[in-house]
Amino acid sequence: MFDASTLEVFIASTNDLMEERNATEEVLREWNSRNSKARQIVLKSLRWEEDSTPELGPGSFQAVINKNLLDRADLLVGILGKRLGSPTANSIAGTVEEIDRFAAARKPVLLYFSDRQFNLSEIDPKELERVRDFRQSMQRRGLYCTFKDIADFKAQLRNHLETVLADFQALLIPAGRALAYGYFKNFVAPTHNILRGRQVDLPDYPVVWQEQRNPDDDSGLTISFSSFRIRIAKPVSLEEATDDAVFTLKSVLAEINVKTPALRRAYRVYVPKAIKELLDKTYKDIAERARQGSAASPKVHLDRLDVIDFPTPLLALQEFVSVEEKSILKGKTDQSSAIGYWQKQKLTQYGEFFDRLDSCIERDGKKGPSIGYFEFRNQVEFKLPE
Repeated sequence: MFDASTLEVFIASTNDLMEERNATEEVLREWNSRNSKARQIVLKSLRWEEDSTPELGPGSFQAVINKNLLDRADLLVGILGKRLGSPTANSIAGTVEEIDRFAAARKPVLLYFSDRQFNLSEIDPKELERVRDFRQSMQRRGLYCTFKDIADFKAQLRNHLETVLADFQALLIPAGRALAYGYFKNFVAPTHNILRGRQVDLPDYPVVWQEQRNPDDDSGLTISFSSFRIRIAKPVSLEEATDDAVFTLKSVLAEINVKTPALRRAYRVYVPKAIKELLDKTYKDIAERARQGSAASPKVHLDRLDVIDFPTPLLALQEFVSVEEKSILKGKTDQSSAIGYWQKQKLTQYGEFFDRLDSCIERDGKKGPSIGYFEFRNQVEFKLPE
C-alpha cells in the first residue's frame, strides 16, 4: 500500500470508437503499474458512459457531463475517427466542446485522429467532411497526432503521457491536513479552553495600586465577558495567504496577553483595537480613582470578547505548493499544459486545510458560534466585518 494523488483522465470521443476508448484505459492501467508507486500518482479514467449519473434538471446532457466529469478532470485524451458527433448548444459537436473547454482551462489535451481504414458502408460523407474541417482547424493550433491502428495509437499515447506528466508532481493531501491539525492544536483549541471560563487576567495591566501586593504575583486587571468569539481570517484563495496579508490584518488589531490560574505563563492573542483602547482607558480610570483613595475594583466586563487570528500555517502551505510548481515547471509558467493542474492543486490543498480544521473543531466538541471564519481580502483600508 502507498499514498498517491489521483489524476483523472477524461476520454473524449464519439461512441463508435469503443476499441480506442478501451485501449486508452489499457494504457492508463499500464502506466499505473509501472509508475504509480514511484511517482505517487494514479491515473483514473473518466468515461461518460460509466461515470455519469442519470441526472435530471435544467441544461443538456452535455452540460451534465461538463459539470460532473469534464471540469474535474486533470487531463483529456480526445479521439476522433469518421464521425464528429451531434452538435450541442455551444459547439459543433460534444467532443469538440469538451476539447475546447478543456484547452481553455489551460489543462493538457492529447488529441488523436484516426487514419484507419473504414468500410465505405460505414462512412457518412457529410460527417467525414466535418471531421476534416475540424482537423484542419486543429492543425493551425498544433494540437493533434494521427494513428493508423490500435497498436500505433497505444504506442503514441504511452509516449505522450510520459511527456505531459513530466510537469505533474504529486502533492499528497496530508500536507494541508497536517498543517490544519497543528493550527487547531496550537491555537484554536488552547484559545477556546482559555476563553470558555468567561474570565481572564491581563498581566499587562498590573494592579500596582494594591497595598501589600505580592511581588511575585503577576496577575493584573481582570476581564470577564458574557460570550466570546474566535474569528479566523479565511483568505479568498491560497495565493492570498502571504506575509503582507498578515501585516494588513494585524494593522487593525492589537496584541494583549491573557492568563488563567491553569496557565504557567501568559498567552498572547489579538483583539480589535477598540477593545484594547477600552482596556487602556478603563485601566487608567481605575488607577486614578485608586490613587485618589476611591474604591476601585480591577475588573472589566464586556458583552463579548472577540479574538482574531490569521491561520499562518497557510503561508507555509502556499509557499510549499508554489515552490513545487516552479521546481517542476522550470519557468514554463505560461506554456506548460499543467497550469490547470497546479491551479487545482492550490484549490485542493486550500480546501483540505479548512475541511480538516472544521473536522478537528467538530470532533473536539467545539463547533458552535464561538468559533467562525470571516472572508479576508488583502486590500487597502481593510476593516473587520461585524
